[in-house]
This record gives sequence, structure tokens and C-alpha cells, in this order.
Amino acid sequence: MKISKVIKQKTGVDVGHWEVLRVNLDVANSSASVMVEGYLTEQVKDLGGESIVAKTIEIQVAPEKMANLLDSLTQKIENKLS
Repeated sequence: MKISKVIKQKTGVDVGHWEVLRVNLDVANSSASVMVEGYLTEQVKDLGGESIVAKTIEIQVAPEKMANLLDSLTQKIENKLS
């Protein structure tokens, strides 16, 4: 997943392109751990430039939204197994 949003970092650098590398769902605690990398721009990333920031973000997910997400994922997994 790609996110195009300029976010100024504590270092003062504006990061304009983000890529989600990994999402781990914790169903029991209705939370997710999301690993992202940030680049100056998408063009920098496409040209093989290195990320300038990498973060793991912990977020809470409303239990009903987690249930909807799991239902959707279950359907997609079942379809791929058929």
C-alpha cells in the first residue's frame, strides 16, 4: 500500500511518499502493528533511493471494524483456496 502525504519529521525533513511494508493484526486486543518506510518522493523510491525513515506504528482498531476486516479477509482467503 502506498500513501502520498507530506509529513514533516522531527529532523525537519519532509517525507512525501510512504509504503506500508507489513501489517500484523492482533485480534484479541483489537490492534494492529503497521511497518512503514518513508521516502522524499515516489520518484526517489522508484529510482532505487533509500528510505529516509522507517517506523512501526501501533494502532487500535474498533472491535466491530476488526470483525468486518476479518470477515472480508476470510472470504478472500477462502476464494483463493478454491
